[in-house]
Amino acid sequence: GVDGEPPRRLAHRAHAKRPSDCASTLGGAPHRVRPDALDPHLTRANEPMAKRKFTTPHRRAVWTAYGRRCFYCRGPLRWDDLRIDHLVPESLSNDVDARRAKLVELGLPETWDLQANANLVAACDRCNGRKRDLTPPANQLILWITETRAKAQRIEELLQEFEREDRKDLLLAQLETARGRG
Repeated sequence: GVDGEPPRRLAHRAHAKRPSDCASTLGGAPHRVRPDALDPHLTRANEPMAKRKFTTPHRRAVWTAYGRRCFYCRGPLRWDDLRIDHLVPESLSNDVDARRAKLVELGLPETWDLQANANLVAACDRCNGRKRDLTPPANQLILWITETRAKAQRIEELLQEFEREDRKDLLLAQLETARGRG
């Protein structure tokens, strides 16, 4: 795509870089949700981080569902700056006991799926780097999860749409190639 953006869907070309650009709204009230502002209350999950590779259609779906904006700072999010972040850190999947303890601490069911769309957000590189594998206090996380659960179905719908588009594009390219060979 153009400027590192996916084909057909152009990203916003600007991104908030100053803390003053990071004002956001959650539940209708203006506030800041920058991960660095929460550092005194964040707790670190066990490392090393597991690294899930997302397909381009899945990345597009998360990016689009979040309005091409960073979940944390709400700044416009370019495709090439997009990071898919796990609210409850993916690194917890490496240690069953730590995962169970963290889910209990956060008031989430033991069946909480770390890879589910309800646990995924679109984040800019800057916010994702600040959050790392930290988790906010339970009350903040519950607010965030309320929002991500509302987006999860839309992510799934967009994922299916983008996968269909990719299959269609591949078939058209194969037909064109075959046609060119005679």
